[in-house]
Amino acid sequence: MFRNLSTLSGSPITNWKEASDLHDVLFIEKEYNLTVPTWVEPYWNELTNVSNLSFFWDFYSSVLHRLRAGPLIQRIIERMNQKINGEIPNLKFQIYSAHDTNIAVVLDALTLFNMIAPPYCSALLFELFEMPDGVKTIRMLYQNSSKVEEKIDPPHILILDGCTEYCPLEYFINYTKFLIPEDWDQECQLDKTFVEKIFERKVEIGWCLFLIANVMAVSLLWKKLSRRQDKKDISAIKYRSLGGP
Repeated sequence: MFRNLSTLSGSPITNWKEASDLHDVLFIEKEYNLTVPTWVEPYWNELTNVSNLSFFWDFYSSVLHRLRAGPLIQRIIERMNQKINGEIPNLKFQIYSAHDTNIAVVLDALTLFNMIAPPYCSALLFELFEMPDGVKTIRMLYQNSSKVEEKIDPPHILILDGCTEYCPLEYFINYTKFLIPEDWDQECQLDKTFVEKIFERKVEIGWCLFLIANVMAVSLLWKKLSRRQDKKDISAIKYRSLGGP
């Protein structure tokens, strides 16, 4: 299939990543009701399957789960604890803008990914509840209507392995504990020298841009003054040619 797609599309398609990128382009064209080539249809289902699986292959390891999904899950837990402790009494909800890949990796990290690419306008909801007995629980919902402009279906209830719809927050924290990075720099294999080098490079670039801007400003000012002087010289010449002293 990859060889045929390379010939038909005019772009090299040699692996699942390139096939997934091709699917994204064609999918967007379809969404905007643009005309796609006739050769697309016979390969469309296979391309869609590759695209769906790419959301799993991109984040298949526990390390990627920790680094890509862990910080967001940690943030959600922190905000819920702050709400419980009365630190943010007026906060009712918090919204994060995300890409389909962000949603997929969180679902995959929680072992809840259904191997289907999150559609446009999909959303994950984490709700905090207090039960009659005082136990704090978390409820997770997944809104993945594929045609939200036509109809918004009720969100799917997500249930963690070994838990229920209203999952005790303590269980959720223990369940996701392995996802929370303890030392970001170490797990990303970043040392201080590396970070310092990045900072130094940014400073160098900043100074270069500053110097370039100053040179351009001086150059423009010089040109402006030169034009004024040229005009004065021309006026003086004209004045003399007309018999002036």
